[in-house]
Amino acid sequence: MVDLEQQGVYLDDPREEFADFIPHGARRVADVGCGKGGFGRTLRARLGAGAWIVGIESVAEQAAVARESHGFDKVEQGFFPDAMPEGWTGLDLICFMDVLEHLYDPWKVLYESHRFLRDDGRVLASIPNVQYVPVMADLVRGRWDYQDTGPLDRTHVRFFTRRSIIEMFHRAGYEVERIEGVNDALMQFRYRWLRPAGRILGDARYMHMAVVARRVEQPSSPVTLLDPPAVDRGVMEGVDALSETTAAAQQRRDDPLAALRRRGRHLAAIEAKFRLGLPTDLACDYGTWRRRPHPTVPTVSGWRPGDVSRGPLAVVMHVFYPELLPQLLEQLRVIDVPFDLIVTNASGTALDLSGSTARSTRVLDVENRGRDIWPFLQVVQSGLLDGYDAVVKLHTKKSPQGVATSLGASTGHEWRDQLVGSLLGSAQAFRHAYDTVTRGAGGLACHDASVAGPEAWSTDRRAVRHLARRIGVRCPAGALRFPAGSIYIMRGALVPVLKGLRMSADDFEGEHIAAYTTTAHAVERLMGYVARSEGLDVVGLPGHAAGAQQ
Repeated sequence: MVDLEQQGVYLDDPREEFADFIPHGARRVADVGCGKGGFGRTLRARLGAGAWIVGIESVAEQAAVARESHGFDKVEQGFFPDAMPEGWTGLDLICFMDVLEHLYDPWKVLYESHRFLRDDGRVLASIPNVQYVPVMADLVRGRWDYQDTGPLDRTHVRFFTRRSIIEMFHRAGYEVERIEGVNDALMQFRYRWLRPAGRILGDARYMHMAVVARRVEQPSSPVTLLDPPAVDRGVMEGVDALSETTAAAQQRRDDPLAALRRRGRHLAAIEAKFRLGLPTDLACDYGTWRRRPHPTVPTVSGWRPGDVSRGPLAVVMHVFYPELLPQLLEQLRVIDVPFDLIVTNASGTALDLSGSTARSTRVLDVENRGRDIWPFLQVVQSGLLDGYDAVVKLHTKKSPQGVATSLGASTGHEWRDQLVGSLLGSAQAFRHAYDTVTRGAGGLACHDASVAGPEAWSTDRRAVRHLARRIGVRCPAGALRFPAGSIYIMRGALVPVLKGLRMSADDFEGEHIAAYTTTAHAVERLMGYVARSEGLDVVGLPGHAAGAQQ
């Protein structure tokens, strides 16, 4: 029985780094432990509309979200293999993405998988590598500290290396066709000094192992941890040889000097296109943007561009989860200056705003695109925010646990409460935040623990550079400083700078397109540079319990 209730880190991660490991010919696929359907979207993008893709998820809340993810044909809530309905057999592929390490007996689960696969069906698995260099460095110092994420996730009960993964699949009746390390530590800025030693480190470079194994023959007796089948010495020598040859092949391919040469050629081509203003593959590409006509200014019923509302404060609230709206409206009561409320509604339902204490309220029904960022920029470009001293940006946020824990919160709900509480946790909290961006040096202010720096670049820097070029803003990599979570208060003087982006819906990926680099993430990171362009900074605010009004 696969219990994935504690697997919170990758619930909605598309895991694009594993897309290349998905067998092209797979037409019937099951994703075990599918979470909110992140990898399901990657499967769909890779295999197309004609593939039959199903998911298994033990947590009812996550299964409900996965059903709406547009990646699956069907999602069953329950435990593998018990929840597998009749007819879910003859599968081409079963996926275990960061699942097997959470199980007491993954050997038994692989054994049970035989009955759902066709004769030459495959298993695709992502498994953390306990040989990872940060783990080994701590072990040398006598440390084995469980963490919220990574190879030593506190919910992991089994730990693997390349060799032990190959052995596990072999004992369970599979032939490993491909096994490679992914998520290379040497690509991280903090480990750049280790790059010359890349060949020496070997598998210690990789946080995960990606494995594709073909079903050969189900062992005649059940395979379990406590009763492993006997394996002769020759077979184990074959396991050792496969481990060594695959590791050596990857070391040659990922040799730091060769990789730098390949990456250098690739980056040179990208940089040339950027500097020449030629179109690229980015949704927010500068070359495409400079060639297209200016987007039409969004229109708002009952308002004309010449009608500039001047006042102390505007609150822009994006609503995708309407059940969180009453709480946010209640928290707005601590605001002690006249304010106007502008709500962008992507929930598809009518909103009850009777609890609003705003001077005026406008509701704009918007497409679910670009998360909360594109709706906010539509409000900016419409002119509705012209003339205000400050703007509070809120949204009905539900974040994955893994993102929240990296920013000092134990759950996504706690992170939202921290972000909103630093602005609206009390009358004193609001007054401090408001004064920070209207009287102090703050251009943006948010919860102190959510002010992120260069460690949060991920793959978004290229998109940030394209956006920054639109408005003539410099964005040196080491100077990144932005409000992670996109809940903040900003000085009104930044609104004209943002209007210069001249964004359109085409600049944003569809919500169900699996992508690491997204325009929404790029705009989020751009905000700090926008503040700096006006001689301002991103300021951290002390935490307050959301709703603890005084």
